[in-house]
Amino acid sequence: LDPEYGALYSLLGWTHLMDLWVQSSESPEISFAQASKNIKKALALDDQDYVAYLTLAHLYYLRKEPDKAIATAERAIALNLNGADAYALLGHLFTITGNPEEGIKLIKKAIRLNPIPPAHYLFYIGYAYYALGRYEDAIELLKGSLQRSPNNLFAHVNLIATYSASGREEEARQQAERVLR
Repeated sequence: LDPEYGALYSLLGWTHLMDLWVQSSESPEISFAQASKNIKKALALDDQDYVAYLTLAHLYYLRKEPDKAIATAERAIALNLNGADAYALLGHLFTITGNPEEGIKLIKKAIRLNPIPPAHYLFYIGYAYYALGRYEDAIELLKGSLQRSPNNLFAHVNLIATYSASGREEEARQQAERVLR
């Protein structure tokens, strides 16, 4: 009813992003383009929209532009200091760009803001512990992520890698068999 309502475009962009993440899209390219188009429109209508910046940070991450993703996630946090999802994403971005210690701090802050964290927060922090060589902590968190989201391929693959890195080859093989099934 109101084509100038920016939040609508933010939510449409987020919906197309979720199609990418959960692999429900018939065409990832089209979903990515639709998410980008809607976020561009949302920000043109309201450059203070937290969800639009959070979505845009994810899109930069998917395009393998970590510096832009980090700056955009930081902008989302500046707009919403209680935005747990932005802290979690920023923490993951720091981890994948080589600063897992800072990543853990940010993800822990996200968990304080959202004390019943979604599975991806546990995956993010588990991955950060893996990057630091803290394998037992990583295994516990990755298993927790899989309890909440049993079909999360990223968590399964990282659990395999963590078992293997910690010398638990039999558990790594068993986990790999679960993934292949």
